[in-house]
Amino acid sequence: MTEIELAAWYFNFDRNHRKFKWFFDQYFPSQIWDNLIEARRLENQDEMLSIMNGVWFDLPDGRFNIMENPSGWEEFLALIEL
Repeated sequence: MTEIELAAWYFNFDRNHRKFKWFFDQYFPSQIWDNLIEARRLENQDEMLSIMNGVWFDLPDGRFNIMENPSGWEEFLALIEL
């Protein structure tokens, strides 16, 4: 990923993270979200992706999919599907 692409990725995260925070709050301990935000503060994309991929894997499939498309889902997927 180039510096420009990485900057755009961080910009998209900053612009959209409030849209998907609700499912972190609903399904995970608050420390997961706090760790994600701290990784963002440190500009540690690898850690951010690790956290978000773990969340994606642990979310209930019946609710979080393209057919159901809950609020914030598209924005979340856009960040983890590099």
